[in-house]
Amino acid sequence: MIFFSLALHAQSPEIDLVLNKGDIEIKPSFNNSSYYFYPKGVSEKEYIVDYRRKGTQIWRPTFKTISDLPLGVWKGSIFGLEEDTEWQLRVRSSLDSSQIIFQEDFRTWTSNPPIAKVIDLSKLTANSKGGIVISDEGKPDGWIKYTAPTGWVLKREYIDKDAQTAAVLFKNAKYVILENVTIEGGYNHGIEVFESEYIRIINCDISGWGRLGKQVFTSKSLRGNNTIGRYLDSNGKVINYDAGVKIMNSLGTVVERSYIHDPRLRANSWMFSHPTGPSAVYVWNSRGSNVIRYNDMIGSDEHRWNDVIESSENGSIRGGFYRDSDIYGNYLAFGNDDSAELEGGGMNNRFYQNKVEGTLMGVSTGATILGPQFVFGNLLTNLGDESGLTFNYFKNGHGKPQGGKRYYLNNTLYGFNTAPYHNYHNPIPHRQLGFMRNNIFSSANQRPPDWAKWDDFDNDLFWIENNLQLSKELLSTYHENGLEMNGMVGDPQLIDPLKGNYQLATNSIAKAKSVPLANITPEGEDMGAFINGINVLPFRPFALTAYPQELQFSVPVQKTIKEVTLSLPASEKQSVKFDIRQNKVSNWFKVSPSSGEINPGESIKLTVTLDEGKLRGRPLFRGAFIIKTPDGLSRPISLYAKGKFKEDLKPSAAPNTVYIEAADLPDMAEITRKSNDPTVSKGKYIELNEDSKETSIEAQFNIKKPGRYFLLMRMAIKINSRPRKFQLILDDNPEETFQYQPGYRWSVADENDFRVMFLQELGDELQAGKHQIFIKDIDGNINLNQVIITDNPGVFFEQYWNRERE
Repeated sequence: MIFFSLALHAQSPEIDLVLNKGDIEIKPSFNNSSYYFYPKGVSEKEYIVDYRRKGTQIWRPTFKTISDLPLGVWKGSIFGLEEDTEWQLRVRSSLDSSQIIFQEDFRTWTSNPPIAKVIDLSKLTANSKGGIVISDEGKPDGWIKYTAPTGWVLKREYIDKDAQTAAVLFKNAKYVILENVTIEGGYNHGIEVFESEYIRIINCDISGWGRLGKQVFTSKSLRGNNTIGRYLDSNGKVINYDAGVKIMNSLGTVVERSYIHDPRLRANSWMFSHPTGPSAVYVWNSRGSNVIRYNDMIGSDEHRWNDVIESSENGSIRGGFYRDSDIYGNYLAFGNDDSAELEGGGMNNRFYQNKVEGTLMGVSTGATILGPQFVFGNLLTNLGDESGLTFNYFKNGHGKPQGGKRYYLNNTLYGFNTAPYHNYHNPIPHRQLGFMRNNIFSSANQRPPDWAKWDDFDNDLFWIENNLQLSKELLSTYHENGLEMNGMVGDPQLIDPLKGNYQLATNSIAKAKSVPLANITPEGEDMGAFINGINVLPFRPFALTAYPQELQFSVPVQKTIKEVTLSLPASEKQSVKFDIRQNKVSNWFKVSPSSGEINPGESIKLTVTLDEGKLRGRPLFRGAFIIKTPDGLSRPISLYAKGKFKEDLKPSAAPNTVYIEAADLPDMAEITRKSNDPTVSKGKYIELNEDSKETSIEAQFNIKKPGRYFLLMRMAIKINSRPRKFQLILDDNPEETFQYQPGYRWSVADENDFRVMFLQELGDELQAGKHQIFIKDIDGNINLNQVIITDNPGVFFEQYWNRERE
């Protein structure tokens, strides 16, 4: 396997890192730097690595330096550097600290490179609707900048099977900046960076890209791919990897201060199959040194992301962001899978000071094949896909062997339906992979099984399901595995999560309880994400503040108007202009004033008003708006409003449907489930025997019209119920026997939330007449209301997200 061949020597073209003994390589970005060195002679067990600003006297220690793969090479990251500054790094012997093995100078990137030429797109072409291909080659000392006046829009109209994949295509370009441009359209992507070097996308508004398609529910498409619940284009191909910004085979791409929103289509949820669909940023076979910072990547229930930041070739060394990349200060919201895929090689990649909201998973670091990867100072809250399903804050599972170290440090993780940590599936034996310190988990219960022996966890705080006893039991299980010996349990006492304030109250048990972590967490800092003077996440380097950061509207709506206060400290030297941006589909609320200017020492009230007439058609409305300044920095505010929703139990758009009531099925115990939740279907519910390890359903049904039919069930699933295979036999025909691991499809956030669940298609075609189904080994932790057999399954799910019809 290629993975193990890398352990043989330090020179490896697969990872683009060729070091001979005695070599050192330093890869800086704006605020951080990676380093790699290969000492001569016999390697020591550890080395002392420190750094300083050139011209100063004090050397500061770096974070941990590690050596695993490639063999003989030591590697690590330096954090918190000032940009456009000269620095020095040195490596000393741990046996004799006076012995300097390496000392090198390096300079961090600048946000203001020299510009040789400025091109006004509005003057370049009178027709803004054809998009543009950019192949210019600037130089390090003479960049080329494309820009446009405010209000001018660069468009690429939709053409099916368009030969130009993006509205803006960078192809073999170098040292080019695209700044202050509004971009709409693109067949696959808003912007594509293809085989280019050092491209910067700054303060752009990107929307309306991606292929149009139709959701299908058959297990095979024309090309033989699994397509259950996915969207197919006009070629019958699954729609996936369409992105606001695609980065492919490129080096040094920067995406910053941009607003990415409203793709043409949406991603399916895990209820059907692995999500496919649009993403905000998509990276394929990167050459490294990418920076994604200060962006607002906001999906919606109408246009859900797959992953907000997605990567390809996740099981390969060159997959994903690959190496030396930074993702920080971003707002990543409303996706049906991960917030960010930090997968593939994962060598010196850094994810920090971000806010994640409304995704199935938190941050994925599986597989991390090489490492190290760093996830620190992030706020993850309100996780959940379109149905409210959520799994883990940190995801690590992957089929490929993974041996890369990953560090989770000082994160705040809030949501009692989300589990803390996901296992590895295929770790390289005898290698500690995960390292956690100073995190605050207000989370669901998840006891660590065998994978815990591959980790180094300590000094984290656990508050499990708002329950002290469960929290103690979880910590005890960690102790049994030799972990979290200094871990804590208890309510962290966050100031006001319902208003988006996740900082610690003055009497919190986590106050000043972080253990120091060199170059990241100073001694005496609070646990969780709010360290180093940061009190707003996502972090943005400007003084304008907005509070509350989250608005919660209840049902019935008692107050349709809420306020957000903007403030600018008196210490600021000049006023700040702003305008309000919100997704095009978020027409159920309005913010006023829609623009303005705030002076130092002043506060301004923004009024957020709900349109009650539009709060219909789904149980929960989720959205956000941003308060954006002319240079692209912003403050995002999220909104949640419960809608007026009554499920259409027998939709007229599905006339060829058979409904088998659970009360009519034999050998089931009846219960009455009472709930004030308007999303719960009214009527009688059946609880299957929880003590039974195997439960069967047998039913007869009659269809009047031949065709392709699908099996659905209206049910509620108890939280943390185990997924099970089941066997379905149709008409006693062994060829129509299915085995299936329900997994994600059988999970919802609330055991009282009755939903239609998609189970299986019933063969290629059913003839008119009588049929019989036998479903064996159903998990006992469900409450069943109906068995549904229909030729139009999509209509049963449309109402939950009320998607726009193309």
